[in-house]
Amino acid sequence: MIDFADCLLQAGLFDLRFHGQLNTWTNKTLTDPIAKKLDRLLVNQCWVSLLPQSTATFLSPNFSDHSPCVLDLALPLPISGTRPFKFLDYLTKRPKLLPIAADLWIQTGGTATTLGELCWKLKQIKRVLRKINRENFSKIQERVAIANNLLKIVQGQALQDPSPALFQKERELTEKWEFLRTIEEAYFRQKSRINWLKEGDLNTSYFHRIWKVRTAVNSIRSFVL
Repeated sequence: MIDFADCLLQAGLFDLRFHGQLNTWTNKTLTDPIAKKLDRLLVNQCWVSLLPQSTATFLSPNFSDHSPCVLDLALPLPISGTRPFKFLDYLTKRPKLLPIAADLWIQTGGTATTLGELCWKLKQIKRVLRKINRENFSKIQERVAIANNLLKIVQGQALQDPSPALFQKERELTEKWEFLRTIEEAYFRQKSRINWLKEGDLNTSYFHRIWKVRTAVNSIRSFVL
């Protein structure tokens, strides 16, 4: 258990996620008006680990030349009531995906000028993308295993009775297996929601602190229209 007082003494400060006024100070002069962000609410990784839902709000300055800041220690995430739109990165590896997506965008009608129109267009496109994913990449681990087993069978046949037809089939199965492996890797990379390090995840306390910080920082709490 980390004591809160000890937490405040730890180094590594950064801005707490905030909304409201971007600049927090003005010189209030007519000849050379200046606006800057001078006021900040700084926290560290320990703070985010203990209070992941905390957020800051910078208000209008009123009579002052500085913007006051309100700290909320437990701002709940908004509940949308629907599942968010999630794009699977590995779909970009499918040939001709961009033309398909462009045609779908046009078919759903014009330019999305409001948030409601954008949500509706994404919902229509999501149905087609889910169908493409289901038909081509569902149960990706099984697809990789099946492709590998077929490749091994053909390689064995080619070793016993070499022929141009078997070599061609081996090449095609190798390309298919390698392609499915890249899809599998991309799927698990995105599912884990982390940026892989060259050294790999050593499951250290540092990794888990970074994960908590990224989760807190990347969560969407409000939209500015």
